This record gives sequence, C-alpha cells and structure tokens, in this order.
Amino acid sequence: MPTLIRKDQLRIDEFIQELASADWTSDTLTASAAAIAAKIQDSIAGASGAMVYRGAWNTAATDTIKAGFVYVYDGNGTAPTGVTLENGDTLIAKQDNASVTNANHWTVVQVNITGAVTTANFLNTLRSFVESGNTSSLTLDVVNNKLVFTAKFPSITGGTPTTGQYVSGLSINAATGVMTVSKATLPSIDFSRVVFHGECNGTCDGVNTSFLTPEAALESPFAFYINGVKQTPSVDYDTRYNVQSGLIEFGLLSGAYIPKAGDQVSCSYIRRS
Repeated sequence: MPTLIRKDQLRIDEFIQELASADWTSDTLTASAAAIAAKIQDSIAGASGAMVYRGAWNTAATDTIKAGFVYVYDGNGTAPTGVTLENGDTLIAKQDNASVTNANHWTVVQVNITGAVTTANFLNTLRSFVESGNTSSLTLDVVNNKLVFTAKFPSITGGTPTTGQYVSGLSINAATGVMTVSKATLPSIDFSRVVFHGECNGTCDGVNTSFLTPEAALESPFAFYINGVKQTPSVDYDTRYNVQSGLIEFGLLSGAYIPKAGDQVSCSYIRRS
C-alpha cells in the first residue's frame, strides 16, 4: 500500500482510492467479515451475564464452549449425564469449556409442557402408583378429574351360623366385587328378658283405684307410674294376678294419690309369651 501521508498531510483522493481498491476478503490486508463477527461474538460472550445463541445442541460437541453459550435441543446429540431432554429444551453453559456430558455445567430450561404437572397427569400417575401395589384388591379411575376407587375383595364362602351371628354364607366375587348372601340368620330374642312400658287400663276420675297392665304380663318385676312419677310398692299400691285375663292389677292403697281426669297412669312389665 502506498504512503498516504506526505509531509504530515493526508492525500484524501489517494486514501479513498486505496479503500476502494483494497481486498477486504484477505486477512493479510484487513480483517475479514468472519473474523470481525467472531471477535464481536467473543467479546459479547466474555461480558458478565451475556448469553450467545449457538444453535442446535449437537453443535456443542465441536464448539469451543464459553459461559453463556445457549443451545436448543432438537432430538440430536447426547444429553449431559443425569439430564432428560425433550425437543425444544434449552441448555445454557454455566462455565467456560463446559462438558457436554456433565449436568453440573449446564442450566436446562423446559420450554414445552410435555410431562408437566397437570391435574390429569397427576391423577393418572397416582392411579398407576395405587394399582402397582394393589393389582388384586384395588383399582382407581379418573372420572371428571376425581378419583374413583373400586375395591376387589377375596372370595368368602361357607360358614356355619353361630349364636349371635347375623349373616352367614357371604360370598364376594373378587373380579366384580358383587356381594351375595346365600343364607342369613337373625339372632334369637328372649322376650322373657325384655321390659315393656305402656299405659294402664283404668279410669282416671279421682275415684277408681284399680288399674291393669296393657297386656298379659308376668307377675314381676313391675314399676307403676302416675304422671311419670314412680310409685312405691306396698306403700302406694299392691299387685294381684288375674288368672282369667292374664293381666296384672295395680290396686292403690289407702292414703295414696288417686288419679284424676287428665292424669296419666302407666307401668313397666314383662310380656307373658
């Protein structure tokens, strides 16, 4: 290149001519466009916190990686150990010379929703978890985003009725969960031990002193009430048995209160079977 400055003066016409005729693709005369771009890119990458997009992930295998280099996984290339990648995921180098197989050297950004925690995915995952340990006893369905459990019971057959047993011969289909009762028994009830309570027969008029049990009853035990107040035997009343009717008669004793119109007279008794 000729000398453009002569005696401290710049020949503008010659300077412009030289610029126009220079070979800009030669690295020996001036920096090439590629070299300039690389220099700018390296400068940006060297800036604190800067990120530089470097293309598809598989290019990282042959790249001189610097902190902040960004790659997008497109299904090609091996993911860093311990990282599961899906198409569209972004990897950002955390340090210079980051290893393409070391997960600790990279930050992975999920940019898709495949595998994201949604209601349906969660319920289906829970369903798989439940059924994996209970394949023969429990199933789970997702209906309108609600869990529906279906229990499967083992088959139960046979059985001999015993005292106090309410149901025998119970069978449950393990496949369908349908319950079938082939035979049933109820416990026997000993009415001789059941105490009944009812309103006595007799007129409440302030004069009548004789009242009868509502139905045939045993002679004892008894409890006699006037307006809900328990009366004292041998003090307020005595009892006698009517053979023909099977009823027990309560007779009020002298000095006892005589029920008047509107009073209530009742008794507790054991029914005669």
